Amino acid sequence: MRIALIVEYDGADFSGSQFQLNARTVQGELETAAATIFGKNVSRINLASRTDAGVHAFGQVASLDVDTDMPDEEMRSAMNGNPPADA
Repeated sequence: MRIALIVEYDGADFSGSQFQLNARTVQGELETAAATIFGKNVSRINLASRTDAGVHAFGQVASLDVDTDMPDEEMRSAMNGNPPADA
């Protein structure tokens, strides 16, 4: 199942939105949250656009594929509750 995420964040403490091996990124934090919720049954997160280090976003679209029968409201609640407070 492909799900869409609409994300917003204060990018002050991030090295941009796209995954980087040795830096904290929005994509990395979202993927960590998704792995906590869905385990290994989750794809990489795809962001519709990218931001540079320190840039904030409101309404950025992301998607991921998951293998789950979790109800939509439970997924929404879990994804909203798992990222760090500054993500």
